[in-house]
Amino acid sequence: MSNSLPPKQSHYDIAVVGNSLAARLTAALAAKKGCRVLTAPAENEQPTAWFTSSLLLERILDFLDGNSCRSSSLPFQLITPKQRIDLHSHKPLADELRRELPNSHHEVEKFLNQLFSLGEQIEEMLWDAGGLPVSSFAGRQKFRFRSFRGDVPFRVFKQTLKENLAGFADEAGRKLLSTLFGGFSLTPPSHLTVAECALIWSGLGRQTGVFPSGLDELLRHRAKQFHNTEADFSELKRIRISKAGKTQLLFANDRIVTADHLVIADRDAAALCEQQSTPANDHPHQTLLTAPLGNKLSNLLLQHVIIAGSTPMRLTIEPCPAGQRGRIETAPTDKENMVVVKYVEQKLAPLLPFIDLCPTLQEHPKTGVSIRTDNTRSLLNASNRILPGPGRQYFYAGRDIIPGIGTGGEVLVAVTLCDHLLRACKRPEL
Repeated sequence: MSNSLPPKQSHYDIAVVGNSLAARLTAALAAKKGCRVLTAPAENEQPTAWFTSSLLLERILDFLDGNSCRSSSLPFQLITPKQRIDLHSHKPLADELRRELPNSHHEVEKFLNQLFSLGEQIEEMLWDAGGLPVSSFAGRQKFRFRSFRGDVPFRVFKQTLKENLAGFADEAGRKLLSTLFGGFSLTPPSHLTVAECALIWSGLGRQTGVFPSGLDELLRHRAKQFHNTEADFSELKRIRISKAGKTQLLFANDRIVTADHLVIADRDAAALCEQQSTPANDHPHQTLLTAPLGNKLSNLLLQHVIIAGSTPMRLTIEPCPAGQRGRIETAPTDKENMVVVKYVEQKLAPLLPFIDLCPTLQEHPKTGVSIRTDNTRSLLNASNRILPGPGRQYFYAGRDIIPGIGTGGEVLVAVTLCDHLLRACKRPEL
């Protein structure tokens, strides 16, 4: 239940408007560091089915005393026309690879182990650096120096997965790895950098995970503990930003709240800002929902599956009023940037036989995940979407900033935001 705002004008260090994991983490961390924080969370946050942990999230949980949120890692399957790999199931990954890739299991296992170590190195470096680099010549040079000191080759932020896999001798190994990372990120391997793959595998390959509901409860509890004030988003009418950069939040009944810094958590909240542009968004991925699946699911099928194809897809078996249904996420498959439903049915038929799937294409969610359709180096340029810039005087914490990394990307956005906000508010760094 939102706290009622005082009738007279109030002032805060930071106002966080809207709803996203990055924004919730930012509010809790800033409040613990002593900032006066106002939040106005909208009830539009979509649950994240593929919720993974990361080294950065584990650091944040330690900082917030959140050990109770820890859980086992996310079990999922990787299915190609010739292989089926179960990860975090009852068999070790090495055994799964040996069974399904007799000619290249050593090569694939070595690649994944190296990628996991690289992911943790990058996360350590980003934690020490206060998050993502500022997209300027000086910022890029400083980040390059930090990479050198952290023993992270700078080329991994530019080299693509496709380029990195070119030396693999076995096509089956290349196919499996391309499906794993392209399917999870919904990004073509030719546009996905090695650094992004390392951060993905640092989350997917971890032996520990996080309960999403437990994390939400922890953040709510810490917000109250550190005297964060919560307002009702539905009563917020508009947001004004003065030429001096001060924020005015205008609520119903002529209540006005001011803040030194504004964090916008999603595109619905951004629409309330007067004369402010929203960061550019690549074409969103497509989501389809199947009809209820009944009791005909195979016992061998896990709840989370990555399926190979000319366009890989993610399948999540989720509860619905009629029992269970499938949620399919994939990139556009035709020239009109739309999913061809017949293609989805064709790919799902072998996994869900004897079921009338009737997949229905969902509307594009305004705050949904998006894919990159060009060779933009996401990690090196992501700060352009986060930090204030031309036509925008607020910080942006939407889940579509680094969508391919999943929840790990939102955590990285939160670390980046906190570093800038704590320095601006003259508070100790994380």
